[in-house]
Parts: sequence; structure tokens; C-alpha cells
Amino acid sequence: FRKLSKRTLAEVIAARYEEIFIEVQNDLVRNGYEDLIPAGFVLTGGASQIEGCALLLQSVFNKPVRLAENKKVTGIDNMVTNPSFAVGIGLLFENNYQMMDDKKVSLFAKIKDMFVNEF
Repeated sequence: FRKLSKRTLAEVIAARYEEIFIEVQNDLVRNGYEDLIPAGFVLTGGASQIEGCALLLQSVFNKPVRLAENKKVTGIDNMVTNPSFAVGIGLLFENNYQMMDDKKVSLFAKIKDMFVNEF
């Protein structure tokens, strides 16, 4: 294995992020969607926590950027407020809303139904 300094690794990661963000920007422009994002971006997932990621996205798009934050689920030492869990929690809530259909069902039953229906 080749050893890299943290600085070199950071430069490589920053360059890849910039390429990704520029490609997203080009794709939005190419498909006529660039004006559909007036309020900016919300980054989710563990990779969004890479230092400088939000600032780089903001510089590429010149729009506000924030990290996703879960404010609905608490308890597990606030671990679930981490942006890494934002998509998964959002999907659980969306599934929960679809399953509710004005029924009073326990959270356990909803999660069980979700897995039974998906698998």
C-alpha cells in the first residue's frame, strides 16, 4: 500500500467532490432544472460530513447549503440526529405516513409491516 499524507488525501477528495458537484450542476442546467432550487441544498449521509463539503457545494452553486438534521427522532444519545441517518429516518417516516391511513397502529407493528411488505 502507498502511504498518503492527510493533506494529499484531502486534496484528492476535494477534487472528486468538486467534479461531482460540477457534473450535478451541468446536469441540472442541461435538463432545465437549475431554477428549481431557489432555496439551496440539504446534504445527507455520512459523506456530507466531510469537512468542507458544504462550503464547496455552496461555492459551486452559489446557493445556501446545510447538513440534514433529524429533529423528530430522539433518544439514542442523539446519535440519530447525525446526517448519516437522515435518509433512512426519512424513509421510515414516509413509510409510516403511508401505512397510517388514519389507523392507530403501534410503531413496532408499522416497522414489522414495512419489512413484511418489502421482503
